[in-house]
Amino acid sequence: MTAGCITFDELESRANEARVARWETECVVARAAAYQRVDFFLLVQAAYETFALKVKLQILAFRQQQVINKLVVTDFVALPKKQVKEIAGVIDELVRYEREVLDNSQKLGMVTRYLWKKQLMRLRDQTEHLDSISESLSISLDIETTTLMAMALEEVRK
Repeated sequence: MTAGCITFDELESRANEARVARWETECVVARAAAYQRVDFFLLVQAAYETFALKVKLQILAFRQQQVINKLVVTDFVALPKKQVKEIAGVIDELVRYEREVLDNSQKLGMVTRYLWKKQLMRLRDQTEHLDSISESLSISLDIETTTLMAMALEEVRK
């Protein structure tokens, strides 16, 4: 054999190295494909949950608007003060939960906030409306505040 020639053993060794490299590459490709499938599945799952939550937010906003409409037409003067206080407490709790939803939505990605923009803006406006209703009910229960407001209203009318 000459110095520039490769021996059969060396050739076989290189072939074995190539087989091992091919096998390792196939394993890496198979794992990568598996991860892509998992990532794709996770992406589909996230997209589904995002749209499902969008629908839930739409339903929540619709139902909340119904509550606001009923609160606006309710004659709270005819109700006992204890019941009005309980209603104000429930509204306060609802407002707190709504604000948590709105705060948490700000932690989401830009795409999700864009997809939910209409629902989130509607919920924000409704939450502020509910907060003002609750505040009005609480003020109406406080005799001193009601008296001060009546006096202020008289001064404005003069």
